[in-house]
Amino acid sequence: MFPLRSICMTLVGLIGVGLAAGALNSPEKVAAEYGTGWLFRQFGIYGVAGALVLIGLPLFIAGIIGIRRYWRARKWRSIG
Repeated sequence: MFPLRSICMTLVGLIGVGLAAGALNSPEKVAAEYGTGWLFRQFGIYGVAGALVLIGLPLFIAGIIGIRRYWRARKWRSIG
């Protein structure tokens, strides 16, 4: 079966880490756009970006591991 869950996890992880990098790259732009939101007022730019990294990075790693397991199992089945 195709590793759709792993691919989705990898994509969501990449998007989360990319959004965090973009937010940390231009904090003034993010503050101007989202500065009035509750989450941003409570935690600031570093708290929001840190949370995105803490969620995105494990998802990305788990997705890559799942895809790797799928390809190894597929390779093993085709040989044997």
